[in-house]
Amino acid sequence: MGSLCHITNPPQRDPPQTEAYTLTPNTTYGQPPQRSPAVTIYDQIQATYDVHNKQMSPPPGTQLFFASRKYDDAGCCGINLHPDKIFTHDDLEAYSPGSTTNLPPHLQQRIIDAHKNVAHIFTKPPPDPKLTWPFPYLPPNAENPDYINNFIKAIKNTPSKSRHKQFSLNIFGRLPKEWTTTLIQIIQLSLATRTQPNLAHDMSRVPIPKPDTNKERRPITTAEDLACLLSAIVGASLSLNLETACKYPPYVKAYRKGISCEELTLLQLAMIEDNHQHLHNITAHLDDDEKKFYDRITLEYQCACLLRLACPETGFVEWAAESMSNNNVTIITARGLIHALFQCGLKQGASDSCPIASVVSVAKGDTWSIPPPPDTCTKCRILPPLIRPHNRPHQ
Repeated sequence: MGSLCHITNPPQRDPPQTEAYTLTPNTTYGQPPQRSPAVTIYDQIQATYDVHNKQMSPPPGTQLFFASRKYDDAGCCGINLHPDKIFTHDDLEAYSPGSTTNLPPHLQQRIIDAHKNVAHIFTKPPPDPKLTWPFPYLPPNAENPDYINNFIKAIKNTPSKSRHKQFSLNIFGRLPKEWTTTLIQIIQLSLATRTQPNLAHDMSRVPIPKPDTNKERRPITTAEDLACLLSAIVGASLSLNLETACKYPPYVKAYRKGISCEELTLLQLAMIEDNHQHLHNITAHLDDDEKKFYDRITLEYQCACLLRLACPETGFVEWAAESMSNNNVTIITARGLIHALFQCGLKQGASDSCPIASVVSVAKGDTWSIPPPPDTCTKCRILPPLIRPHNRPHQ
């Protein structure tokens, strides 16, 4: 009966396809890779691995000059910030391989000046108690917290979703109680220790052809269900704590509870109507889409953005570092399975990626709005202190 239903009413979606164009590194500095048609099946499989592995790998060079990773017995547990570190010409090649031989001297100097002008952004403030990790260790006989009670209700009532390896935690709603008790202990231990089981680091990636083009694929990620549950618990807590601690500036609206597209649309319409009625302001609309924003946020940058908003070194910073470590990806195509590593970027579909993306947006906004100290700003030293602008256009 299932085959008959599939024939009479086939699913309206394209099968996951391999990449149709190869990815050849360009020998010219600063130029994108060359793309040529992949003719054979072997070339298409190799192209799929190259394209997706590049998307999930950090860019060449130093990830963040003012940060260095630190480790404990469980692996990478965060970073150390070095805002007093001075970027010189000797650091250019490590920061961007090939820059010293391919960039003219004035562009090299601009890179050096830019590092001096943003160093103060990565100064770590004292930890905020409101951003303390909210998941302490609970003994087995303790009362279940709310997130465990919600989980027990969900596995019995909420339909399962498509997950990595077609496995979801809803199966525990039909298993003996001892199985569910063991799973709850694993969840609580993972949260208390800020570590995830090895299977939670596995995910699938399905390349779906983009409409009207055969040159690009849209990667759809499906994570292991336990990883999705843990990220949902941590993401909800991080969002709530950041709001409680008032860490978001007014210009950051994405992924915030109570701030929807409808509200933003009403604000925009009210502003336009006010200008039409009173003609006292000039209204401008800027639309800048930063391509691959999620894919370019490295582990160092995630942890640095959390630390600079007064997150303690233990807690959410450790969780972000843990989430970025030892991630294996299975790329599912019609030609077979391809294995790669996830080393850079926020995980698509993970709930804790949303508040971290907003935290990164805060750092980007502060780079433009918070002026550097007078003794470090390389282009404002010639201005008298009283006329030095708050928002410097050269930053």
